[in-house]
Amino acid sequence: MPGFGATLSEDDRWDLVNFSRTLSAARRARSLTSATEKTPWLLAPEFDYAAGDGRMRALRDWRVDKVVLLVLMNDRSSSERFAVLADASSRFRTAGVELIVVPAAAGETAGGALANQVVGEGVDEIRGAYAWFAGGLTDDLPASGERHTEFLIDRLGYIRARWSPARSNAWRDPAAIIGQAEALLREPLNAVPQDHVH
Repeated sequence: MPGFGATLSEDDRWDLVNFSRTLSAARRARSLTSATEKTPWLLAPEFDYAAGDGRMRALRDWRVDKVVLLVLMNDRSSSERFAVLADASSRFRTAGVELIVVPAAAGETAGGALANQVVGEGVDEIRGAYAWFAGGLTDDLPASGERHTEFLIDRLGYIRARWSPARSNAWRDPAAIIGQAEALLREPLNAVPQDHVH
């Protein structure tokens, strides 16, 4: 195999390394379910975003203090789920869960209880990154964005569970998410949050 040192810059080489790592993690992520993984292994892709109040935030802002429920909405089937999450928003806050809702397309906004949890800026980037981990057990490529998917991310920034209403009823009741989140909040913080590679 010919060397590529003369044709790929250092950044290009790191992009290739990170892409290979993503492919490997995406394949392993097929095993993620709505049950919390006992051992954290999949570091959640980092992202910056602005929600309804216009303030810039980052996923890492919630580390140590909160468990994050990251919700990738779907145009056609998520309206009922949105209402359930909105109704449970105060219960999530009380339980130490930060809700981040990513609409199906950039520019969609929301009022009411979730106004400050719906992403307004960064939608395409977040959906693109998490599509790799939203796929089914037989998907070889990122999901097309058609599937409603939710991720539970622990205080160290690891994806610990994944749920889609198309697969099961496990998280239809927010109490199930809150129970898992409370268990994650009780886990000792015995590791320093990792930064992403190059």
